Amino acid sequence: MLLSTRWIKPLQRCKAGKHTAHLIACLKTMGAANHAIRDGLIIARKCTWPRWMRKEPRRCLNCQLLTTRHLAAECN
Repeated sequence: MLLSTRWIKPLQRCKAGKHTAHLIACLKTMGAANHAIRDGLIIARKCTWPRWMRKEPRRCLNCQLLTTRHLAAECN
C-alpha cells in the first residue's frame, strides 16, 4: 500500500518539456517495499524498477518528521 510520494527535484527547478523524473515513494510495510523492489511497479502504464534510497532522508530527531526543513535544535 502506497502511503505518500514526492518528487526528488522540486517542480520549479525542472526544465520545461521534461518527460521523466525521480520519485520517492513511502510504502506501508517493509514487505510491500520488498515486493515492489522484487517485482517492480507499474506507474502510468510503464514498468518501473524501484530501489532503496542510497542516502537516508534528513529528519528531525525530536519530532521524527521526514518532510520538515528544521532540525531538533529548532523544533517546537
